[in-house]
Parts: sequence; structure tokens; C-alpha cells
Amino acid sequence: MTYKELVDEWLAEKRYYVKASTLALYKYQMEKYILPAIGKYKITDITEDMLQMQLRTWEEQKTQAGKYLKQSTIQNRITLIKQTLHFAVRKEYINSCNVKLYWSKRNVEPLDDTKMTFSHYEQQLILQHATDILTPEAVGIALCLCGGLRIGEICALQWRDIDLGKRTIRISKTVQRIYN
Repeated sequence: MTYKELVDEWLAEKRYYVKASTLALYKYQMEKYILPAIGKYKITDITEDMLQMQLRTWEEQKTQAGKYLKQSTIQNRITLIKQTLHFAVRKEYINSCNVKLYWSKRNVEPLDDTKMTFSHYEQQLILQHATDILTPEAVGIALCLCGGLRIGEICALQWRDIDLGKRTIRISKTVQRIYN
């Protein structure tokens, strides 16, 4: 059995236990990053050394913005690999999965704990522009800025959620984009 075949079976089972958005994220990570790296190998041929080399490859990889991948991004990929290998143990396709991987500290991007926010003046300019053009997008931006709403919450709004008399908006759901 190849690793890709294992992943297909694992995903088929996962769909009963995770949200559709989580499953879509798993599929995306597998198809874009993990399967191109190890999908063709038999699961019995996957070694700790092979995974360690893949981890190093991801550590050296840069984003389109020229930055190294965040350690959490790489950790998420490794976690998915480990989950699938533990699934293989449970299904008795392999005997064990005792993978221990080690991170280098070479290319870890320093944490940026400063958040860029709009100044009061910039907020006023944005709101004035939104008021001037009054498009659905502009209203959404104003709701984000003034009410702290997220994009998914704005997309899920319906007229019954808005009470103009009480000047309230009820947030009861969100919309998620799920890529197939």
C-alpha cells in the first residue's frame, strides 16, 4: 500500500468525525504538500530518516513573500503525517509508528508581537469612504471596522439579524469557504 492509498482511506474515515472545513484543510495540505513529497512510497518504506529529511526541506522552504515557513505550518504537516501513520498501525498495515523528529533553529522567523492597526484618523478616512460609495463591500468593511465582525459573519448576515429600531445586529452563524 502506498502512502497516497493510506491517505485516501484515512480521509474517507475522517469525514465522519471532523467538520467539512477541517476535512477540506486536511485534503489541501495532503494534496499540495505531503503527497508530492511522500505519496508514492510504500508505507512500509517510510522511515524516520525520510521524514526528518522532509522536515528539513520544509524548514529551508520560503514563501512567496521570501520568508521561511512558520514552525507551526511545518508542525501541522508533520502532525497529519503522524495521524495517518497511527491510523495505519490501528488498521494493522504497519507494526508501529514511533517517529521522533527534531527541529533546527536556523530559519525560525522571529515572532512579531506588534500588531499593525489603523490610527483613529485612518479609521475615519475608511468610514468616510465607505459612506461615500455605499457598496455592499464598503458596508462590510465598515461592519468589520466598527463592530469587529469577521468576514464569515458578515457573509452569513440576513435582514432578520438586523434590528434598525434597536440598532443591533445579531451574529448567530458564520460562513466558511471550503475548497474541493
